[in-house]
Amino acid sequence: MQHFLRQAEENRRVLADLEANHPSTYFDWKTTVIFYTALHWMKAFLWAKYGEQQIESHEQIRDFYRRNKHIMPKDVYDSYHALYRYSQVSRYEGIGEHYPDWQALRKFDYQKAKIDVENFRRYMVKRGIITAATPNDAPPGGNENKT
Repeated sequence: MQHFLRQAEENRRVLADLEANHPSTYFDWKTTVIFYTALHWMKAFLWAKYGEQQIESHEQIRDFYRRNKHIMPKDVYDSYHALYRYSQVSRYEGIGEHYPDWQALRKFDYQKAKIDVENFRRYMVKRGIITAATPNDAPPGGNENKT
């Protein structure tokens, strides 16, 4: 389980660096890093609480949740799944001819991802997977207040 938590913290450091050094750009990468942070928290949660050590993919997580909806409240899982979708859009839905529009949409998704990851993070704290005060001392996305 600790290897998942270490990777989540590494992702948080990467996000903090992106936010500090690139406050107006790279929203696609910030969103993706936020998702991967949540993914590693989810894997740590499933390992610690349910002994699920073989879950490797988002599809396996989704299928496990569908079979075991009691593991977390629906709104918490929905936050995790929204992060997955934001990262999918950021990575795989093309830029096209209108880069400014695409960038504005990625910024919007990033802002929504910050809200969803905070909801997910609070649940992980509540369940004892992560501590309220982490080495970065703030949730991913918590350092950027610029528009």
